[in-house]
Amino acid sequence: MANMPKVLFLALIIQCFAFGEVSTKVYLRDSNEFFVPIDVNSALQYIDYGQIMAGTQLSIIVDSNVAEHWSGRLLLEDDNMNQGQLYGRGPYDEYGIGYSGSILEAAGFLAAVFSADSYWEDEDKYVQGLDFYNSPTQYVSVGEWFIADYNAIEIGDVNLAFYWQQDYPPFDYGLIYQIKFEHVPTRDFDSNYRVDFADFSILAGYWEQGGCAEPNWCEGADLDKSGEVYIDDLALFAEFWLEKTR
Repeated sequence: MANMPKVLFLALIIQCFAFGEVSTKVYLRDSNEFFVPIDVNSALQYIDYGQIMAGTQLSIIVDSNVAEHWSGRLLLEDDNMNQGQLYGRGPYDEYGIGYSGSILEAAGFLAAVFSADSYWEDEDKYVQGLDFYNSPTQYVSVGEWFIADYNAIEIGDVNLAFYWQQDYPPFDYGLIYQIKFEHVPTRDFDSNYRVDFADFSILAGYWEQGGCAEPNWCEGADLDKSGEVYIDDLALFAEFWLEKTR
């Protein structure tokens, strides 16, 4: 991740950030490599993780420091649905507990995770994502409750909206915060899920060549889309050296 700070205190900010007792953690999918935010703003209700490459796959964990009944939503809304996609972990049983693989032990044995791919009439918007419901309080533990997967698809700025839900009448919702990413073009030119010497050799093969144009942009090596591969492209490439895309 290009903008990941190298200082520990920002990692601690997100753990104690006063959005409430239920929060999220972002990881590279199926790894222990967590992402550190570059900016956290309580007044504007967002956590900004900076740049990730198109093609990157993340896991987002919902956890809590209190053991109580809770329900909420993690959503891509309106135009954000074109840039990425949220997934639950299957199999999916729409008449049972939904995505069984997205339910973690601390959520309790009566927890459920359902698809939220629909038109959200109350908010007058189209959404794609997941609804989370943990168990009644007596079955809930402090810790990680749910896990969702996220794929960065198209370049552009993306917000994932994280809501709490009152799951009894009047069924109100409230925004906890937005999770922000900037999707940038991949540096994994050979699609082997890692930015490495194989990708560097592709960039080097086009070095100082002109004539790069859409849709290929010299196999992606013309990262700044200037029409040639030169020093600016090398600098952009180096920002993600040895980064994984899944």
